[in-house]
Amino acid sequence: MEYLSNKWNWIEWTSIAMNTFVVLQHGFKPFDIEYDLLIAVASIAVIFLYLKVFYWMRLFESLAYYVRMVTETISDISFFIILFLLCVLTFAHAVFVLNRNAKGDDDKLYEASFGYAPADVMVNQYLLGLGEFGFDNFENNENRSLIWIYFILATFLTNLTFLNMLIAIMGDTYARVTENKEQEALKERTHMYADFIWGITQETAFKNKKYLYIATPVEEEGEGDDDGAAWEGGIS
Repeated sequence: MEYLSNKWNWIEWTSIAMNTFVVLQHGFKPFDIEYDLLIAVASIAVIFLYLKVFYWMRLFESLAYYVRMVTETISDISFFIILFLLCVLTFAHAVFVLNRNAKGDDDKLYEASFGYAPADVMVNQYLLGLGEFGFDNFENNENRSLIWIYFILATFLTNLTFLNMLIAIMGDTYARVTENKEQEALKERTHMYADFIWGITQETAFKNKKYLYIATPVEEEGEGDDDGAAWEGGIS
C-alpha cells in the first residue's frame, strides 16, 4: 500500500504504459484506432515523461529543494482550488442560463472553445478570472444589466479575492519550506533513496554479524528550544 500511495510511482507507471502503447501502436498497429487519437495519447505521454524528469531532479541538492517546494505548494492549495473551481462554476452556470436566449452568434455571451456549451462557458469564466475580459456581445443580450452585475461580481471574487488569496497561500508555503531549506532538500532526497532500498544487499557485508544502526540528531551551536517549533504560518 505504501508503494501505491507514492505519487511518483503512479507517474512512473503511467509514463511507461502510455509510451509503450504509443510505440507499439505506431510500429505494429495491434489496435484499430485513429491516428489522431494516437497523436493525442502521445502528447499526454510526453507530459508524463517530463514529469518523471522532476523525479530525478531530486538527486541534486540544489534542485531537490525546489521540487519539494513545488509539491508542497500543490498540496497546500489543493482544497483552495476546489473553492476556486466552485466559484468559476457558479458564474459559468449563471451565464450559461442567460445565454439560452441568444438568437444568433452576435448575441452569444461566450465563444466556442470545445464546441460543447458547458465546457465553453467554463473556459470563458476561467479566462475571465485570468483577466481575459470578453464582453463584446453584452449589449446585444436582453439581460445586459444582469450580465454586467455577474461580470462585476465574478471579477471581484475570482480576480481580486481568490487569486490574491492563492498568492498569499503560496507565499506562506514558500516561507515555511525556505525556513528549513536544507532539511526539506534532504528529506526529498531521502524519500528518493528509500525508493531504491530494495537494491541494497546486506547479506554479504553483514553475513554472520550482529549489527545495530543508531541515528541521533545533530544540534548546531546556538540552537534554541524554539527552533524546532512547528511552522505556524504567516496567514492569520
